[in-house]
Amino acid sequence: WERGRWSVERVASRVLNSNEVAEDVRITRLLAKEHREVVAYVNQVIGSSVVEMSTAEGTYKDVPMVDLINHVQAETVRGALAGGEYADLPVLSQASPFSRTARFPAGEVTIKDAAGLYTFENTLEARLITGAQLREYLEYSAKFFVRTAVG
Repeated sequence: WERGRWSVERVASRVLNSNEVAEDVRITRLLAKEHREVVAYVNQVIGSSVVEMSTAEGTYKDVPMVDLINHVQAETVRGALAGGEYADLPVLSQASPFSRTARFPAGEVTIKDAAGLYTFENTLEARLITGAQLREYLEYSAKFFVRTAVG
């Protein structure tokens, strides 16, 4: 501490595997209440599924999990547009399987399961586009897929 300010004498860091580091009992005790609250929140049931669904194969084939995301997005936008000037416009939804490990179990689906779909903050947004813009977007998206020569 010099002249009312901290001074840094040295800096060092290293990456540790959290599975191999001993728990800091003081930190665990300090955060116990918050930890319980977060665990209770993410374990809340938000729906159910009659079958297990996964995004594992979603980058190369149609999978029900991405269909579900598209359905929920489209219904949410339709609900938001209801009664407004854009209520009669068609709604198209785009979703990408950003996590190959996301899955919903057969049975109860929790917030934790849904959070696994996208590993970052994600905001649903509706845009008014032209047919030409839609075509351009679809052509751009198609570049992701490798074309295989006939035969």
